[in-house]
Amino acid sequence: SRRDFLEAKRRASQLDDMVLTFHARAGEDGKLFGSVTPGDIADRASEQDLDFKVERRQVLLDEPLKALGTFPVTIRLFAEVEREIEVQVEREEG
Repeated sequence: SRRDFLEAKRRASQLDDMVLTFHARAGEDGKLFGSVTPGDIADRASEQDLDFKVERRQVLLDEPLKALGTFPVTIRLFAEVEREIEVQVEREEG
């Protein structure tokens, strides 16, 4: 419905310029010992200043992130309402 569409647009505006940072253990080659999953991203996004919860299925990620670096990740809130956020995976010190 149009109301759902407008609500999705309103929510999407809260994702503008969002950057999520994860710290993970990684080998010398920058490959993670674990991975950052859509569920991790949804949970972390939901902890930011949002008035809604991001669901795991809304995180469009073909496969979990398994390397250090900065990755664009798309959040789809509604059929034609998507926002790209930035996910930074940094080396966990210690």
